[in-house]
Amino acid sequence: MANIGRPREIQEVFDFLQRYFLPSTPIRQVTPCSDDAEDEHAPAKQLWILELVKESLSMPFTIMVRDPAAENRLAAVLINTMQERSQSQSADEPVDSDRSPGWLARSFLSSLSQGIDIFSLYNTDRVLGIFIVSVGNEYGRLGLATKMFQLS
Repeated sequence: MANIGRPREIQEVFDFLQRYFLPSTPIRQVTPCSDDAEDEHAPAKQLWILELVKESLSMPFTIMVRDPAAENRLAAVLINTMQERSQSQSADEPVDSDRSPGWLARSFLSSLSQGIDIFSLYNTDRVLGIFIVSVGNEYGRLGLATKMFQLS
């Protein structure tokens, strides 16, 4: 069952990403996971992902899939972001609302796709971007990520 994420689900989504997303991505180099107990700065370094989840769930862009057969346990999450090109901004720069929560993550991941000006390519001032996709290990290869992409 897929639905839109809500602010009351912040901690659940954060815990899900800690368990399934962060350990398997290159972003772990800048954000330690819960098993990085030897890093005394781990909680502070994880703060940006919590802030990103809060920001994402405050807008109706995050898609969540739950397993009704397992007490509605979270099975997959897709976090989208909305970027807007302002009047005063050049076509080359996506807006990042003055380094709002999640700025570091968006900056890091957007650098992986530099050189593509989505705003000009599609002649638009708003772009919904797929930012984080994570599927629980026990739900892999069931088409959940594909379905969430389609819903986005």
